[in-house]
Amino acid sequence: MSLKADIITKIAKHERIRFLAKFLKNFNNMEFIKDVNNLYNNRTLYKIVQKGDKEKGKVLYLINEKYAYYGFCAILREVIEGCLVADELGFYPVVSMSEESLYAEKKGFLGKDNPWECYFEQPVGIDMNIYNQGFRTTSMSRDDLAMLAERYKNDGYRLSKEYFEDTGKIWRKYIRVRKELELELQSKIDEIFGKDSRVLGVQARGTDFNRGYYNHPKPILPEDYFKQIDKIIDKYDYIFLATEDNNNLERFIDKYGDKLVYHTDIERSSTIDNPALGKSDTFKTRENPKYCLAKDVMLDMMSLSECKGIITGMSQVSICARIWKLARNEQFVDDIIMDNGIFSDKKNSVSIEELIKIDGVKFNGW
Repeated sequence: MSLKADIITKIAKHERIRFLAKFLKNFNNMEFIKDVNNLYNNRTLYKIVQKGDKEKGKVLYLINEKYAYYGFCAILREVIEGCLVADELGFYPVVSMSEESLYAEKKGFLGKDNPWECYFEQPVGIDMNIYNQGFRTTSMSRDDLAMLAERYKNDGYRLSKEYFEDTGKIWRKYIRVRKELELELQSKIDEIFGKDSRVLGVQARGTDFNRGYYNHPKPILPEDYFKQIDKIIDKYDYIFLATEDNNNLERFIDKYGDKLVYHTDIERSSTIDNPALGKSDTFKTRENPKYCLAKDVMLDMMSLSECKGIITGMSQVSICARIWKLARNEQFVDDIIMDNGIFSDKKNSVSIEELIKIDGVKFNGW
């Protein structure tokens, strides 16, 4: 073998050197340079990978919820947005949820290897087993979500009417709660709402919301809710309270007594720690506690969506409740969103790094 051939053979084994050689060879080729820049900067390009021979004629689009520290409705909302992107592109969405999630039991729980399927069906009936053998596959990127944020001009919490309308249609088409779970949750709602009752739904976030997370909403105090509730309370038979904070619950009970209804078997906290962190004694005694925590969130969200009117601050749970309402082609009689602003000053809010130190929970991204 000649020296030149030997060098070429060695170069071919190293991707970085091979790339550098190709770049130098095309240094004066403007068409090549434009193509490379376009690949790097164009957020609408998708890498299509062949993994096998399943589902020929379809592009399978993976919505990979890999972030361990995401709240349940933050996960759900990203899935909805991912389905919106896939729907526009003619792709077929497939959802994967991290085994490290705060809401994931051990692998094989309920006969499922993918925690998402403990709560929801796959959007188009294609699971990860098929995706991993797909003839044409791609995946959602953060750029996909960024483009949606730009389109709807939202900051994550302040959302337009168009956003809710479009995501409501997507929920109707793609999001289906696992049937047995939906029946279980509906039974609990019927038990406290009764038949034909006019219920005003209120979500009052507390616990860790009071820490002041960077880029998260500022908390709403119970007395601020009371002012809004008292303006319209005569329209309703009951007030339903969704909260993970025992202190908020006690304030509402003191204020509204028998007119207040709430789910009694939900995990709540009397400290600044969110129940999802699993620090309470009751968390440790619940069977399948992570699954139960997710059901708690789903129960409050579903209950809010079935109320006639709603008053909330800005939260992922309340956003998903509003989307679910629209997915059923329904509207709230009263729809009040209370906005005290967003913690946008890094110096006066809790960063993600600080959050990890405070809670001591494994974190793979926000």
